[in-house]
Amino acid sequence: MQSWKKSGLAALLLIILLAGVLFASEPEEEVLLELPEQRAETEEKRPAHQSIAGSEQAAVSKGLKDPFTLLHETREEKGKAAEKKTAVQAAEQEKRPAPPISPKAAMPPKPPAVQEPKLTGIISGAAGQLALIDYGEKSLTLSAGEGAEGITVTAIEPRRVCVSTPQGEKWLELP
Repeated sequence: MQSWKKSGLAALLLIILLAGVLFASEPEEEVLLELPEQRAETEEKRPAHQSIAGSEQAAVSKGLKDPFTLLHETREEKGKAAEKKTAVQAAEQEKRPAPPISPKAAMPPKPPAVQEPKLTGIISGAAGQLALIDYGEKSLTLSAGEGAEGITVTAIEPRRVCVSTPQGEKWLELP
């Protein structure tokens, strides 16, 4: 039975090869690269410069308008408008007096208020307990003994958590 499969496979391959030979196109022409001497000869035969249709007319006509500006200005108009705008701004700055210095502005800014951690939740599971603590703009999830952002959780009880901060140790209770 296997010999029948092998002979069938061989016949199929033979048919495919014959179809390829029958439907093959003409052989491709060989592509020869030009030598530098031949390239120089072909370049000498070509005209040196061909003008593009309408290039003379475009050079004489007005500049193209910029479709990306609100007024669709030409480059020249855009440059003139920019010069005019800077001149007006310079004149306005000369007319304006310097703003008076207020006593509040001269004082150094106050140091930021000390952020107090706030207990928002306690999660209990098979792996232990986690405390959810809001500290400033961050929300921390810490287990007993872990620390982050200058806060270390030292103990977790059912309704409160003990944390150690730079200001000292304190108990946080659930609201």
